[in-house]
Amino acid sequence: MENICMRLILIRHAQSVSNVTNIHELDPILTMTGHEQALQLVPFFAKMQTREIWCSTMLRSILTVEPWSKIHPNYSVRVMPELMETYGYFRHKQFDGYEPGPPTTEEQIKKLIPQAEIFPYLEVMGCEKKEDILNRVFVVWDRIRMQSLTKEQITIVSHGNFLGYLINVLLCLARGVPLDHLDQGFVEMANGAVSIFDVFADQVTPVCLNCPVRALQ
Repeated sequence: MENICMRLILIRHAQSVSNVTNIHELDPILTMTGHEQALQLVPFFAKMQTREIWCSTMLRSILTVEPWSKIHPNYSVRVMPELMETYGYFRHKQFDGYEPGPPTTEEQIKKLIPQAEIFPYLEVMGCEKKEDILNRVFVVWDRIRMQSLTKEQITIVSHGNFLGYLINVLLCLARGVPLDHLDQGFVEMANGAVSIFDVFADQVTPVCLNCPVRALQ
């Protein structure tokens, strides 16, 4: 089977409460602006003919995908713990710190997105070093490469730090730069913004970086 050029669409979750208050919460919900951004993505997904979304397990990403999923209950939403934010694997605060565990339960996810296919959690999550985050990024990149052999498009909704590292990996591949240059030119995406790449086997071509969704509609 010949490889096809697959379009990879990366979206940072819509604005959350923590993005406005700068107060750390384990799993914040969206602001009113965030809900508006999630709704703005629906016509964008329609224009891109999106049929499958890979999504973080965290509530702000789930809520970003929810409006689209409600309109298209037969389309695929694959919920992957690997896409969560740095330090995302904590359930709630304890007296001596945070208890490791999934912040959003499978029941909560299914209530919001009934068609969600939820992937199992990795054995090691919680207090992560850079190497741990990159390990998750490379797991996701391997999945992207495999899917690029048969699919025309994958859309990923995730978080600022994770997407920043993933985009750096993609840019290194696009430029033929060794992956030990990952710290150069870190791309920080705005809430609800879009980055697009074309993937052909191991060849990566940037199409746009950190674009407002309205500019692409």
